[in-house]
Amino acid sequence: MKHVLWTVGCAGFVTLLTCMLLPAAVFTVLYAITIVGAVAAYALHKRTLGKTLVVCILSASFFSGLFCYREACVVQPSYVLEGQTVSVTGRLSEYPEKKKASLTLRLDRCEINGEQTDLSVILYVSKRNESDFPLYSTVDCGNVTLESYGAPGEFYYHTLSGGVWLSGFAQTASVLSVYDGHSPYLFFKQLRHRINGTLTSFLGEENGAIAAALLIGDRAALPGDFTNRLRIAGGSHLFAVSGMHLSLWAAVFFFLLRNKTRIKRLPNLLTAIFILFYMGLTGFSPSVCRAGVMLLSILIGRTIRYHSDPLNALGLAACVMLTANVYLAGNVSFLLSFAATAAIVILYPYFSKRRERKDKLLRRTYKTLSNTAALTVSVLVFTLPFSAFFFGYVSLLSPLTTILLTLPIELEMGVSAAGVLFSGVPLLGKGLFWFDGLLCRTIQTILRFLARLDAAVIPVSATWVGGWYTLTAVALLIVYRVKRKGKYVVSVLLASMILFVGTQVVTLIVRSDDYELYVPAAGNATCICFHAATSGSTVLIGTGRDYGSLRAIRSYFKEKGVVSLQTLIIPRLYEAENGNTASFTDYPIGRVFSPSGNLPLAEANIDYVHTDNFTAMLPGEFRYVSFATNRLSAGILENDAFKAVFCYTPQSDFSDCDPSLSTGDLLLARGALPQGLDPSGFSEIIVLSDKTAEALHLPENVKTTADTGDISFTLQK
Repeated sequence: MKHVLWTVGCAGFVTLLTCMLLPAAVFTVLYAITIVGAVAAYALHKRTLGKTLVVCILSASFFSGLFCYREACVVQPSYVLEGQTVSVTGRLSEYPEKKKASLTLRLDRCEINGEQTDLSVILYVSKRNESDFPLYSTVDCGNVTLESYGAPGEFYYHTLSGGVWLSGFAQTASVLSVYDGHSPYLFFKQLRHRINGTLTSFLGEENGAIAAALLIGDRAALPGDFTNRLRIAGGSHLFAVSGMHLSLWAAVFFFLLRNKTRIKRLPNLLTAIFILFYMGLTGFSPSVCRAGVMLLSILIGRTIRYHSDPLNALGLAACVMLTANVYLAGNVSFLLSFAATAAIVILYPYFSKRRERKDKLLRRTYKTLSNTAALTVSVLVFTLPFSAFFFGYVSLLSPLTTILLTLPIELEMGVSAAGVLFSGVPLLGKGLFWFDGLLCRTIQTILRFLARLDAAVIPVSATWVGGWYTLTAVALLIVYRVKRKGKYVVSVLLASMILFVGTQVVTLIVRSDDYELYVPAAGNATCICFHAATSGSTVLIGTGRDYGSLRAIRSYFKEKGVVSLQTLIIPRLYEAENGNTASFTDYPIGRVFSPSGNLPLAEANIDYVHTDNFTAMLPGEFRYVSFATNRLSAGILENDAFKAVFCYTPQSDFSDCDPSLSTGDLLLARGALPQGLDPSGFSEIIVLSDKTAEALHLPENVKTTADTGDISFTLQK
């Protein structure tokens, strides 16, 4: 019974993952068999098994019940409402976010067509002043076309864990009433908003966003190029306010109180109150809540003179957080936080440096650096499968990044907090924020240097994650009879090594000459991906026009381990279709080709080519040629062995087009066949449409993506 809470938390967590990843019918059968088998085993061997198994069964049943309730009362209604045009009324739970052409409003517990629901909706409304929508006011929007955030059968629980179920666009929005009451949530949101405003006013937008991300966990305003560098350097965990930040502040707070009172238990109580305050200040993010629950259990244990076991504290945190929000089991922050903590408890002790040296300064420096590197490697090993599944890559620079950035980040946090507290003192406040700005620039300089070493970023296909777990299980079975605890360490390290090596072998040898042309079946949206397996270079032609096409191409990127775009080609100047462009700025982009016009695009440091007609050289001696006139919008992707022609507008007239557009191995046409086209010039013709070829009255040899599904061609150099 030493680790009962750890076992209970893991049981509930594994059960949730099982019921999320499996179809409902399969899960029901497996779950029934598991419970019957567990009860029978306990009845036959209760002296051996003890009470832990019974607690696990009850825990699994409880969490599964929560999951099924949420599915029936929240998720399923969101599917029913998808595609409907309705009126929406709800309470504004977050400050409006300003976009280029709209404001983003999050409404909770919405009334939809006058019926009260538990649904949360993200609405994009025509651009207005943010001050028009006070926080916690009741907002009414009419004629909203709703769209679900997830599709049945997909692993979309990371999105749903944030509490958002539907999105929609509204032309108008009005405030029905303004909230004039008080609540802890409103207090914390207003405090976060004021702190963010203070940091931005003194430090500027970029440095203010960095300081806000480190101090209160608000990463919404971080610049896209900064986020890209952070991902390449493997330092994203340093900017996710987590256990490191909370532990640092709690330790400072406890140290200040320890010698200031004669009541021995008062520092524990006041530190616990401070932890709850900081959890609210950071928006109750999963990583902070995990650390907060663990620290609270330790403080309570000290107060009642009971030693808190780290694994039990971790299991307790899992139970509390999953009970509050059952979908956190699919949240990437939750998974990475728990995996990292488990690595610190289980794996890190085998690598930490305990050996003494004669020289005191050298000893401390060497020990600190080696332990920091060991800690980062341990965390990297445990978080590897989750990073591969959600992001499609792993950065080997993470240990070096942690060593170089830990000290500047800790200093920056302290100086930012002091600057906010003393911002009203003219000389002191300006001095603190000057030093704060210097620290922010230092952090940016280090990241800028590390981001140049992008070769250390290893793409890991999400399909390898299942293999990682399988290898770990097999390795554990092989060393099962070994009595030393190090068998767990050896098993995890062995599985990780095989995952790394196997991924690279497949990429470099098995598919060394492969180039893939991928087009998702996403209606008539233009979203074409050209991916080189050897170099990892990826070219994206078009960004789609809705959430479905965006989701489809990003799923492909994750599956293939795509971490950057060599080239982004925007075939035509159409604002509704190019609205997804900003969604790809979290991938480092080498060059962007866009038509001449005033459409605003992403980061200013990208190499832009604004032109209607161009030729771009691509990997594998392929080239892309763009054709744009007032009668057509088209492109050609070709090398010596293959030629594909793309038509981007259904109204294109090919009667007097360039002769090279009239023949090829493949024709991809958006929505319909181009006018004036002789189909006999192509070996295969596919129309991008959600309607079948029969419904569109197309010739017999022409198919649509509604008939074929996702299209994938493997090309040779």
